[in-house]
Amino acid sequence: MASFSLVRQKWHMRNLAKNLKKRAKELGLSDAEIARRTGLPTRRYGHYATGYREPNLDTLMAICEVLDVSPNQLLGWNKEDLPSHSGTGAAQSKLTSLATAMSAEQIDMLLEIGLIISKKQKKT
Repeated sequence: MASFSLVRQKWHMRNLAKNLKKRAKELGLSDAEIARRTGLPTRRYGHYATGYREPNLDTLMAICEVLDVSPNQLLGWNKEDLPSHSGTGAAQSKLTSLATAMSAEQIDMLLEIGLIISKKQKKT
């Protein structure tokens, strides 16, 4: 059974890859150009852009500088993603506890459901 932290890391890598592609498109930059500007080998940057690998902090900061974004923006974190001090804390703790007993596939399904729900809420 995969640990919850590994599944969470996979989710963050997927988010990072999606946001790297989105920002590159906004700026009209290719992966090769971003790699060149950050001083990374093209193949290595490509691994980040596809979600295959996760950059270390120094590399992430270099990429952020080139793309003119914050690490939070690239990772898809915003104030709504941060834990609140409202009554949802207990529910979040319970969900985290349940997730530790799930398989990697079950956690992936739960993440997909959560993304669908959050998109529907934003539309209403």
